[in-house]
Amino acid sequence: GESMPDIEDWLAGLLAVYNQGQAAIWQDYFAEFMQDELAELGQLCRAAATLANDAGLTVYLSLLQSDAAALTQIAALAANGDWPAGLTALAELEFKRLPAIRSKVEVDIEAKEKVQQLRKQVKDGCAALLREASPLLNGTLSEELRSQAPLAEALVNLALAYYQAWQQAKRRRRLLEFADLEHYALALLRDEQLGVAESLRQRFFEILVDEYQDINEVQESLLELLSNGENRFMVGDIKQSIYRFRLAEPSLFLRRFAAYGRGEGGRRIDLNRNFRSQSAVLAGVNFVFSRLMCGGNLEINYDESAMLHCGRPELPQEPVELLIIDKAAVRSSNGLPTLTDGEAVLDENDDVNSANDLAGWSEKTQTAKLEDDLLEEMQTAEMEANLLAAKIREQQAQGRSLSDMVICCGPCGVGPPYLAKFCGRRKLPARRMALTIFSACLRFRWCTACWRCWIILGRIFR
Repeated sequence: GESMPDIEDWLAGLLAVYNQGQAAIWQDYFAEFMQDELAELGQLCRAAATLANDAGLTVYLSLLQSDAAALTQIAALAANGDWPAGLTALAELEFKRLPAIRSKVEVDIEAKEKVQQLRKQVKDGCAALLREASPLLNGTLSEELRSQAPLAEALVNLALAYYQAWQQAKRRRRLLEFADLEHYALALLRDEQLGVAESLRQRFFEILVDEYQDINEVQESLLELLSNGENRFMVGDIKQSIYRFRLAEPSLFLRRFAAYGRGEGGRRIDLNRNFRSQSAVLAGVNFVFSRLMCGGNLEINYDESAMLHCGRPELPQEPVELLIIDKAAVRSSNGLPTLTDGEAVLDENDDVNSANDLAGWSEKTQTAKLEDDLLEEMQTAEMEANLLAAKIREQQAQGRSLSDMVICCGPCGVGPPYLAKFCGRRKLPARRMALTIFSACLRFRWCTACWRCWIILGRIFR
């Protein structure tokens, strides 16, 4: 609540929804929720269809594509505000049984089971959505909200009493939190008799805001009071929004992003040209994130306007390669001890309810767990180092110089020093290859990733 400009009014507004049985608010929320859920279920259908096509399970394709198309149409109804028609269509949607595969050709059993599992997720998701919508379909939502009003009132009163007691305790001890500074500043700017806001508005020619994707409601109110309405310049990237746990509200950025894109209220400038990397690297990045960030509950739609475009097409084109180490297989082939994958064996003195908390374990178990973790980290570092050495030798055989290679790894644990030592044993001079923590001042030309470590063949900007 401290991220809201008027905390007590905000709490009262929450309570009014229940006291007055304001079903319309929940209907708007549900329409958006329904649209997002159907979009995700449609994506699962398309993923199942893609997998079926790749695995030669073509007999499934027609049905899976039909399911995906139906869900897309229902999602469109919800997006246009006609959620009742969307729910009716969803209730009438029939998931026909997948046809039997009678081909004599060997079938990819794993792919077949995965396709069936994805389709079951879709069916279960649709059923869950209809269960959530039952108060809307039955017309009982307003009544249910009013019946829950006493519980909502008790929670709101408890939150309000705690907030007021906390404020009084801080005043007695003459203490302030950062949120208090924001709210006191907001109170000063809102007081028209003092004229602070008007004086500052005349003083500031431009208001420049960085990291706008991590702003909250209080900070937005402060900026609105300081601005004359035409002198705000905001920079942000919704993909870098990481402070929601500190009550940032990314939707403030998203609303302006969409409105300015339509020319409403301001101008949007998309800074999507990248001058550090070759187009193949950017294509790899765009490929991954366009599939991870697809709107819905993720809120971010990695579309054409969000994709990175190469600003230096003259750079040589090299493929991007991702290498994944099967650690269990490497351990087995090299005769390494099998680890417990983070699970410790507890003795009779351990707290069985603290399986992820060392404080609940005996000293013996704590020591065994720490030794196990260290052993796993050292084994992982050696596996990665072996793979890196092989790739470096491969690149050397193709005429590349060690001075064009950079090994980048995380700053903690045994990785960096172990890699440096391993390079020495393999007669690969770590200094010449710039063994370093990842730096942004690299011009990418070739990259291979093995979970935590990367080799980047590129020249460091001078």
